[in-house]
Amino acid sequence: MKHPCETIQKQLADYLEQNLEPTAAQAVEAHLEACEACRAECHRLARVPELLQHWAPPVPTEAIWQGVQVRLHQKRLFMPRKVYALIGSAAAVLALVAFWQWWSRPTPPPALTQMDMEPFYRAHLDWAPHTEAVNLHLSLSSGGEVNDGAR
Repeated sequence: MKHPCETIQKQLADYLEQNLEPTAAQAVEAHLEACEACRAECHRLARVPELLQHWAPPVPTEAIWQGVQVRLHQKRLFMPRKVYALIGSAAAVLALVAFWQWWSRPTPPPALTQMDMEPFYRAHLDWAPHTEAVNLHLSLSSGGEVNDGAR
């Protein structure tokens, strides 16, 4: 169990502001009558509100205000650098993602124009003589180009 003085001293501020229950306030009063150390502490704490009423916060000097303004100005100059760095980082990440998407996409099948068309032309030549409408002569060059016209 705590020493009774420790318990009472923790309750002194509430006692002075009259925030204690009546039974707790009576216990503090009884202890203060018997204990000189706690009574002295109570008198010291009782003076605090009066001292605070007469206390004025210190007024900053002109030099302090100038220092504050310089620091604020420096902070404003530094902020755009952070913003530009953030934008640059985001752009780099987006570029990497776009490159990765482009690089990892599957290769499309070759286009019809890139395919070897010779088997199709040969099949057409085999089929063409059996038609009655138009006699079309196709000749194949070594490059796979189609030349149509008479022989």
